[in-house]
Amino acid sequence: MLAITKTKDKMKRIIKTGCCLLLVGLAFARFEVYAQVTADFEIEQQCQDYTKFINTSVTTAGTISSYLWVISDGFSGAIIHETVTKDPIFAFDDSGDYKVKLTAFTEGFGVGVFDTIVNIKPTPMGEPEYWDEMVCSNIDSAEYRLVIRQGYSYEWDLSGIPNGLIRDVIGTDTHCLKINWGALGEDESPTQFNLLCIIETEGGCKTIFSKAVMLLPNKVPASKDLQIVPKSNDNSILFCIIEEPQLYLYEWGFIDSEGHTESTRTEDNYFKFDNGIVDSYDCFVEIISKEYGYCTTTVFYNKEKSDFIDPQAGESAIEVLQLYPNPASRQITLDVLKQKEIKGLISVSIFDFMGNLKGTYMFELPDELNKLTIPTQHLTTGHYLVKVTVADNPAIVKKFIVFNNN
Repeated sequence: MLAITKTKDKMKRIIKTGCCLLLVGLAFARFEVYAQVTADFEIEQQCQDYTKFINTSVTTAGTISSYLWVISDGFSGAIIHETVTKDPIFAFDDSGDYKVKLTAFTEGFGVGVFDTIVNIKPTPMGEPEYWDEMVCSNIDSAEYRLVIRQGYSYEWDLSGIPNGLIRDVIGTDTHCLKINWGALGEDESPTQFNLLCIIETEGGCKTIFSKAVMLLPNKVPASKDLQIVPKSNDNSILFCIIEEPQLYLYEWGFIDSEGHTESTRTEDNYFKFDNGIVDSYDCFVEIISKEYGYCTTTVFYNKEKSDFIDPQAGESAIEVLQLYPNPASRQITLDVLKQKEIKGLISVSIFDFMGNLKGTYMFELPDELNKLTIPTQHLTTGHYLVKVTVADNPAIVKKFIVFNNN
């Protein structure tokens, strides 16, 4: 009986001791309270080829230690990309809606999740509509036209073009850039570079369109510096007075009464026409550089002069400084400079490359510099010649291109 009583007392002491230890343990226990995490992000640019997600997630305690981004198709839900980068930059295959889910973690097991639908805007498209990719230096004008799209803005970057190669430029903030190229110099080689255009949509998406241009040294003399003369005893044989004639090919031809053109290419700076051709029709020669066949100039024979035209007869009454725009659409403009005193009207005739006369326009002689505007909206797309004459002075001939959608 005594033994049993002692055992009960011992058990009571053990229970009391355990309770005290439990209370003491509770008094000194540390409770883990997880931090609250708010996952969030902003988007710098919502464009197909460049979208930057900027992480703005915050936590109430500690720091955020890691992230998980999951991008999935907004329609099918299929995951297309995952990354643990804090501020990822992503390029999408297509524009449209995508689901973006961000999960942010702290070291203390705090978790925050944010997901939303993001609309990705399409990348601007740049494609050439007309492009003078090979051009002779020191020409009147070349055109670089992109297909225009509603809501796009355009800015051409010409910083990569060497100084002095551009005489004049218009349209740097439009889809159509026109450049008057300067001279490369006779001893320089062809120069290739890229023209760049920054295209931007109304939504702020940008792309850079780039396409090469080859600028060739233009070693063909200007038409105003050349003359065609007949042989003194046979005016059916015409000579082109030109320095170093072996450097060029010659396309001799004439325009008949119905406006049709016939021509023959030779390596000679002279040509014998059939009897009566020179007296009856407008004869011409197109001079083509053997080294750079893209560079040409065209000279017409003025049969109104005497049987032999003196190559040293003097300068023309006028000079056509430039023709622009080239290519043209609605009109061309000729900058004409009066060289010497002369009476009469300026005659401007337009021919296609088949020799068909497309129109003749008469103008008063300018006092000094004058701008002559010729309509071209009625012409179809193609190459044309403009022939400018004053009284019995040698004709000045220039080539131009028309680009119309009619």
